[in-house]
Formats: sequence, C-alpha cells, structure tokens
Amino acid sequence: MGFLNVSHAMLTALSARWHEESSSFHLHVGKMTVTLDDVVCLVQIPIEGKIPSHDKKVFQEIGVALMTELVGFSEVVTIKECVKKYFEQV
Repeated sequence: MGFLNVSHAMLTALSARWHEESSSFHLHVGKMTVTLDDVVCLVQIPIEGKIPSHDKKVFQEIGVALMTELVGFSEVVTIKECVKKYFEQV
C-alpha cells in the first residue's frame, strides 16, 4: 500500500461516501466501484487460492496481528476497534 498508516479521518471520510445499495463509493467526480483487480493492485491481497473459512473463530491476538500487518493500524487502535465491535454485536 502507498500509505504506511491510514488516518482515522481518511477512513471516516471514505466510509461516509459508501452506498451499500449500489456497492460503490459516491464521490464528487461520480460513482467508483472497487473491483477484485483493484484489491490486488492496491493492497496486494491475493484473490486466488483457498477461500478462508469464516466459521472458525480467530483468537484476538492473531486477528490483531493480521490487522496491524495488513491494514497498518497500530496495535492499540486495532484492539480498541475489536473490543468496540464485539460489544456492539452483543
């Protein structure tokens, strides 16, 4: 990724422009849809291979390590987000 750290403000601004109905971002220049090719190019996450099983639980330490490495958040921010999401669902 081109960004070593993604700011909270940047993510908030981008997520505010997401429209779930059309699965696209509505920007000032028009609609933008993210394709699998975009994912490969931007975040270098492979789109080929075995599909991960989402039925299995991941220990928090492993999830935090993956999010820290792949998304670039600090460990403290990642733990706070995990705890917040867990308590929102309960």
